[in-house]
This record gives sequence, structure tokens and C-alpha cells, in this order.
Amino acid sequence: MADDLEQQPQGWLSSWLPAWRPTSMSQLKNVEARILQWPGLVQRFRPDFKRKFADFFEDDTISEYIYHCNAQNPSGETAFKAMMESFGWARRPMLERIHLIRKDVPITMIYGANTWIDTSTGKKVKLQRPDSYVRDMEIEGASHHVYADQPHIFNAMVEEICDSVD
Repeated sequence: MADDLEQQPQGWLSSWLPAWRPTSMSQLKNVEARILQWPGLVQRFRPDFKRKFADFFEDDTISEYIYHCNAQNPSGETAFKAMMESFGWARRPMLERIHLIRKDVPITMIYGANTWIDTSTGKKVKLQRPDSYVRDMEIEGASHHVYADQPHIFNAMVEEICDSVD
């Protein structure tokens, strides 16, 4: 998702962000790290996680998942940090390399209608790949985290995409 960020920070942000290099990008690290040392505390102090996924799980699956994600070494966060520049901007934006993908490979981008990501990337990809299948889709009522904000709609879109290429 960081590949979608092709622009650099502007104004005061551009001078401040390079100095701020977090060691971990997790929203749950640092302040909530102590809470996460015991799985039951996740459920007690962050019941919103369980409520958000209540349609999918009736038990403590989400709380246990969050606990185990944060109890392990942050390999995904380490990879994300290696691929980013400054504050989440891609070190090597995919938009600069999109022309290298074979023309017969279809590309579909899914955005939340309320995302902070620049959704014009989809239009730019279409311009760079005029002889290729490029589609961008938007999910109403979703932010950047479309899979969590509108999971049923997101899953239906992904299934539609997968069915169309099978």
C-alpha cells in the first residue's frame, strides 16, 4: 500500500519527517505493549477489536490474533520500514515501475472512499498501460483499511476479481 504514495511531504512536514524515524510502525506498540503481554488484557482494554469483527468470530479469535501479532518480532513492520522513505512514502514507488509489468497481466486497485491515499494513482496507471486491463474500485464507508472497514464488500470484490481471471 505504501507504493501508492508517490508524492513527498510538503512544507513544514518535509523538514520534520526525515528526523522522525520510528523503530516500529505498529499502532499497538509502545503505549499498549504492556497490555499485550497477556492475551486477556487485549480483550479487556481493547474490546473494540472484538466488536469490529463480531460478524466473523463469536469467540476470542481476534483478541488472540492481535496478542500474537504483537508478541512476535515485527517482521512485517521491519519490511515496511525497509520499503518506506520518511513517513510512509514508498522508497521505490510502483508507479515508476508499472510499465515493466507484462501487458497481459490485469491490474485492479481497491480503495476505500475515505482513504488518505492518493486515489489518482489508478488513473495514472491506466494512462501508462493503455493496452492493458486496469481497473480501480472504490468501497463506500471504508478508509485505507478497506478489508477491516467493509469486510463483506471487500471480500466480494476480491472474489469477483479472482473469478474474472480464472
